[in-house]
Amino acid sequence: MKGLTSESSDLVKTLAAHLRSAGALAVLPTDTTYGLIARAGDAAAIRRIYQLKGRSAVKPLPCLFGAANWVERYCDRTQLSEHWKPLTKKFWRGPLNFVLPAGEALPKHPLGGGQTVACRVPDNDLLIELLRELDEPLVAPSANPAAEPTGVDPQRIAHWLEAEEGLLLDVGVISNPTTSTIIDLSGEKSRLLREGRIAVEEIEAVIGRLER
Repeated sequence: MKGLTSESSDLVKTLAAHLRSAGALAVLPTDTTYGLIARAGDAAAIRRIYQLKGRSAVKPLPCLFGAANWVERYCDRTQLSEHWKPLTKKFWRGPLNFVLPAGEALPKHPLGGGQTVACRVPDNDLLIELLRELDEPLVAPSANPAAEPTGVDPQRIAHWLEAEEGLLLDVGVISNPTTSTIIDLSGEKSRLLREGRIAVEEIEAVIGRLER
């Protein structure tokens, strides 16, 4: 991995140009931890992520959107829960993932053979600029092998990926990594899958009780 810093010139354009190449990966800080980033439509890069992480092929990869209205662009509008709009208004940008029915415009590579996508708008200015520059979703699982500690140390990540081509933006060790909350909005009832930085009580104050 080639190292970058936040002072690197034309950082967004450099990252966008890199990620447009087939199979290209980048390691970038998100609002939770370091993420292993690729375009959702890049089948070769998605395969690399699954291989590098040792991730089950049937486990979907989370996607980042550039704005809340991308939900209507990339998810199945005919099956959207009424809860997504008040929740996005309250909690996006931020660490709240919604599991939603995938639409035809969303590439199938990150879905693990399923019909739903876990998506959010990150609270990170660089990622938002990058998403809007590319004008397409990014996958962003944490930058660590499956079942190992979350990727917070760029030097450790660089050692793990030393044989891989790609770009790594080093902003130092993330001292307070967080976990995103995941809510399944793909069924008849909204259901909690994982509680993270956004507490269940905060969500239930907006939409009522969640299924557990």
